[in-house]
Formats: sequence, structure tokens, C-alpha cells
Amino acid sequence: MGLKVFLSYGHDKNTELVLRLKRDLEAAGHAPWIDTSEIRSGDDWRRKILDGLKDTDWTLAFLSRHAVRENGVCLDEIALAMGMRHGALATILVEPEAEVRPPVSVGHIQWLDMSDWAARDDAWYRDRLDAILHKLADPETHRFLGEIEELEQRLKPVIQAADIPPLIDGFVGREWVVERVETWRKTEPQHRVFWLTGGPGAGKSAFAAWMTHFLRSNVVGLNLCKWNDEDRHDPRRVLRTLAFMIATRLPDYRRRLLDKLRAQDADGSELARKGAAAMFNWLLAEPLLLIDGGRRHDRMVLVIDALDETLRDGVSELADLLAEQAQKLPAWMAVVVTSRPEFPIAASFSNVAPLRLDAEGSAANVDDLRVYARGWLATPERSAAAAAALVERVVAAADRNFMYLRKLREAVAEFGLDLSAPGWLPQGLTGLYRLWFRRQFPDAAAYRTESAPLIEILVAAGRPVPVALLRSMFAWDVPTEARLLQGLGSLFEERADGVAPCHASLRDWLTDRRQSGAEFVVDAARGSRRLADTLWARFLALPEGEVPDAFAQAELPTQFGRQGAEALRHYIADAGAWSPLAIRMAAIVEARKAAFAWSAVLAWGGLIDLLGTLAGDDALPWRGWALAELGDAHGTLGQTSPQLDCYRAGMAISARLAAADPGNAAWQRDLSVSHERLGDVLSAQGDLPGALADYRAGMAIRARLAAADPGNAAWQRDLSISHNQLGDVHSAQGDLPGALADYRAGMAIRARLAAADPGNAAWQRDLSVS
Repeated sequence: MGLKVFLSYGHDKNTELVLRLKRDLEAAGHAPWIDTSEIRSGDDWRRKILDGLKDTDWTLAFLSRHAVRENGVCLDEIALAMGMRHGALATILVEPEAEVRPPVSVGHIQWLDMSDWAARDDAWYRDRLDAILHKLADPETHRFLGEIEELEQRLKPVIQAADIPPLIDGFVGREWVVERVETWRKTEPQHRVFWLTGGPGAGKSAFAAWMTHFLRSNVVGLNLCKWNDEDRHDPRRVLRTLAFMIATRLPDYRRRLLDKLRAQDADGSELARKGAAAMFNWLLAEPLLLIDGGRRHDRMVLVIDALDETLRDGVSELADLLAEQAQKLPAWMAVVVTSRPEFPIAASFSNVAPLRLDAEGSAANVDDLRVYARGWLATPERSAAAAAALVERVVAAADRNFMYLRKLREAVAEFGLDLSAPGWLPQGLTGLYRLWFRRQFPDAAAYRTESAPLIEILVAAGRPVPVALLRSMFAWDVPTEARLLQGLGSLFEERADGVAPCHASLRDWLTDRRQSGAEFVVDAARGSRRLADTLWARFLALPEGEVPDAFAQAELPTQFGRQGAEALRHYIADAGAWSPLAIRMAAIVEARKAAFAWSAVLAWGGLIDLLGTLAGDDALPWRGWALAELGDAHGTLGQTSPQLDCYRAGMAISARLAAADPGNAAWQRDLSVSHERLGDVLSAQGDLPGALADYRAGMAIRARLAAADPGNAAWQRDLSISHNQLGDVHSAQGDLPGALADYRAGMAIRARLAAADPGNAAWQRDLSVS
């Protein structure tokens, strides 16, 4: 079967060879895709390349001096092919190796040498063509493609290859960082984590992307975290992405992972229900440890960029996970992380002893800024002295910040600014943002009445806001929508999923009066309230049985969490009776739980509890239910401390309900179940006396229920379970006589149930377990 083959080459003297191979590939039944025949003048070449790569099976990269020149299109094509097609790439050397510097990203791939093709005869060419056709027909090639496709379906990774070329566009310097990383990677195995820190715009993401592109022979996984993209910061999604990327690079790991997924997770449910810690072990630690490294002195690396953008309420689940689990990776695997020097990230890594490097604190960083500025500003129109003076002015104003230089360059192009004019050069990133906003929004009154309300929504949201929602909120007609969204300028991104600030630092600047001043500061709290109002009204207006869209499901609990008690009471009043409202919210919890979306379970379960605290005693049963669901979700995610907090809060509600209506058997049983849950967690933590106390309290309730209604088989079975739990604890404590007594008591109850209903398979099974 023929393959769709992407041909990446430089438009140079080797084009004749490329076109000949294209014709011969077509004659052999393959479908080559080549840019000269598909990309017309004026088209967005990167979008066309992306479209071409999405629809191809394999890439042939023709390496020449022109093709691999710095900032050449072919380097971007190769990077996109490596990222999007996951290693389905072969290289052909079309000029002498001594004259071509192949990108390090394909340095681990053996190329086919056709460097002297112009001087060779037809028989020589046919031999090389046969080698290419053999590669495309090789069962190993097709097996690789099939395995990668299967893994992509099973793991559902978040592919980020398209983010890399823009980040490394114009990347300069950083040799001192590379040298330090390489020294750590090769000679300092005691440090499992390398932590690169720096302020917003310091170039950390560009360095992470550069590492992945140019050191790909050792970088086997990358995640570029984004504060407004849950897929990029949810630990479980990140682990799936990293596992997929490692599998594309390490065949031995790929085979073990596929065998494990096929044998133990045929329908995908096992992986879906796992929490982050369990998933780390299942996907990464266990299969990697079974591989004979042979790489201990040339370690492989996982790169996690912008950990600070995963912070939520001062906590980064991803940072905590990496800090707790990194030591479980084999010795030949290490982790590079980048972030702002935020205290919560430092606290997460306090027990890991990472090797830390400040991206801004070195004089070499200033030299890198000079290199970038010189490449931009040293033009033929400027004398060497004028260019040198301007470079120093711009570097001084940048305050060690790479993003400043990039955005200043964009501002010069967008607004036609004259850098040589004295007195106006903005100082630092905050000064640049102020300059940009003054140019973009010259009418202060229009900014306050039209643009600021829109920006308040964008900075309040935790993710891109869909354009359709904005259109509805502001009642825009088509011209107004186009004018306001275009008027935001390039500091805001309009993506497929919505509109958002281009960087977390812009959001911080806009909401901090000390930085943006009264001129441009926006009220994020007001934006949050407006978002909450809109999403709540839309939720209440949904037909019965329907659930909110993905944005509302993710955002509404977040915005409600920022509102005060008075506003929340107003929302409850809008909904009418509590019980129907609780049923609708509980339906979302159940749906998200069925999808193993634990973060959504936590969000909506927490919302039921939050609103229930203000709804009065009528909400107590629903709060108890929600707290149990929250505890279960925290337990699945391996978060035992909040799990215990939820179970204890739920038990307090169960005790209150049971005390208020002692004759209500359902409340009594709920209280016994609360004790059982606590006992299970305490037992798992090794707190056997605490577990014993809770199990005994639960059994006392169940004994009373069973005695009051001896014909109720459910009460009898509950009591037998309590005996088994007590037996487990006694056994763990070494009290074998006590354990035996409880096991026998439980078995006696099960024997009576089985005898009374011999056709009940469940009773018979329980008896066999006893």
C-alpha cells in the first residue's frame, strides 16, 4: 500500500533530484506532497505546511546547506514533522557532509548519502531509489506507523509541535545555559531535576522549545504549560502527552507500553479512572524501569515549561506531582522544568534538591540580548556606531527581558515607531505594555466604555473566552464584533477556542494599578461577576437533562468561587427551589465522573457544597452527598489530606442528620458509611488505631440497624462487612485471635443470608470470599 510522503527540501540546485524522486515515488504507488506544487504565492506557508503534514504518513527531508541554514523554512518543516508525525521521518544528504550541518533534531537518524548525485549515473540513482522504496515498504515502517496511530488514539496526547517554530524564531545565544544543562545531564546524576527560573518574558519557553528542537537526540518529551489551556496544565493530560512522546522515540518503551495498554486497559477505562500519581507510575515509572537503560551517562530528558502557569490558588498540582514522583524514574531519565521563581514552585521542589539556574541573573544573559538586538538593529541604513549605541539603549530598556525585545520589535513594525527618536523608549515590559496600549487605544473614553469591559472578561476567565459567548454578552452586531476584536491588537490572541491575553504577564499588568495605572487598569472582579451572571443565567435556562458547554462547565465553578456570600445567595434565589437545582448540578458531577474527569467532579461537587452552605438545612443531604463525591475524587487522585477533610466534613453532616431524626434508618446508615470511609483512608495511611475506632463506631450503628430489622438483608450484609474490616485491622496489628473472631462473625452472617436465599449469586459469592 502506498504512503503519503511529505518532501522537505531547500529551493536550490538540488531541486532537480527532488522532483525526479517525486516522479519515481508516484510511479511506485506513493503520493508525495511537495510545497512548490501545493503552496501558492501569498499563502500562509506555515498553515499550509501544517495541513500537508497532517495528511501525510512519512517525511523525507533533503539536507543541503540551503535547506538547513539558520532560520530556514526547512528547519521548521523538520521540527513540525518530528513533532506532528512523531518521528516518521527519514533524511537524505544531497550535499557533502562536511558542507552541511544537519540539525541536531535529526542527528540520531541515519541519513541516505546522495551528496554526489549530480556526478552519478542512472544505475547508482536506481540503487538509492530502491533503498528509499524499501524503507517505505519495510514492515517495520508500517508497524511503527500503526503503533503510533494506536497510541495516539489510546493516550489522546496534546500535540504541541506547532508551538515550537514561533518560539525559536530568532532565538539567539543561550550557549551558557546549554553548557550548564549538558554538564548536569551528563555528570550530575544526583540531581534528577534541573530548574531554570526567570521572570515573565525571560525567554524560558523559547529555551525549552529550542532544547526540544536542537537537542532532540536526548529530549524525549515536552509540555509547554499554558495558564489558560487546561489540556496543558492538567497533570493527567500532561502525563498522557509525555508518555506518547517518549513512545515515539524509544521503541523498547513503546512496545512495553502498548503491551500493557492492550492487556490491562483494552477499553481505556483503567487509565481514565486513575489519578495523577497512579497514572505516573502506570504510564511512566513502571514501564521505563523495566528497560535496560544503557544511557546512565547520557541521560534522556523530559522538558516541562512554565510550571508557574499551572498555579491555582497558590498550588501547582503538576509541580507537586513532579516533585513527588521524579525519583521513581530510572536513573537514565531526568527532568528540566522552567518557571518564574514563585515561592509555591520552590516549596514543591524543596525536597528534591533541583539544580537551579537563573535565566536572567548572569551577565551572559545581557550578552544574549545584545546578540538578538544587534541582529535586528544593525541594518545597512545605520552606521556601525549608531547601531551599537541603539543596541545598548534597547538592551538597557529591556531590563534583561527577551519578551521585551520581541514585543518592541512588533511594536516598531505595527506602529511605525522611530527607535532613534530620543526620550520615548519604554522601560521594561510594563513600560512597553503601556506604550502599546496608548498606541492601540488613543481614545480614553472609548477604551473605558467599550474595550475595558471586554478586557475585564478576558482577564477574569481562566481560559480563552469563546467569541460566540462574547457576542451574546455584549450584544454585538457583526461590524462591532470585528472592530472590537481587531482593536485589541496582537497582545491578545484569537484562537479556535476563544480570545485570551497573549501572556500571563499581560493579565497581571492589566489588573495591577501600580503597573498599568488608572489609565488602563481593569477590574477583574467585575469581569468575574459578569461572567458568573451570564454563565449562571445560561445554565438555568438550559432544558432539563442538558448540561452546559465545555467552557461553562470549566469556568462557572471558578467564577462562583470568587463571589461573596451575598452574590451567591442571589444566585441561589434566582434558581428557585434548592432540590431541583441540586439535582441539575449533581447530574454534571455524575456525568463528569463517568468520563473520569476528576477536576470537573471536584469543581462541581465543590460548587454544590459551597452553595449548600448558604441554602440552609434543606441542602444538608446534598452537601453530604457532594462531600462524599469530593472525598472519593481526591482519593482517586491520591490526595489523601483533602480526602480526609471532605469525609470528616461529610460525617459531621451525617451525624447532624442522624441526631435530628434518630428513627430515620437511612440517616443512620449514611453515618455508618461515613465512619467506614474514614476507616478505609486511615487504614491505608497506616493509622490502625484511628481506623479501628471508626470501624467500630460504624459497626455499632449497623448492629443496631440489623437488630431492629433482622429481616433486612442489606443491614445484615453491612454488618458482615464491618466485621471483615475489623478483622483486617486486627490482622494488620498482629491480633490474630481478634481477627479470627471478626472474620468468623462476618462469615456466620453471610452463611445465613446464603442459606435463606440460595439462588442469590451475590450472597453465595460473599460467603466464598469469607
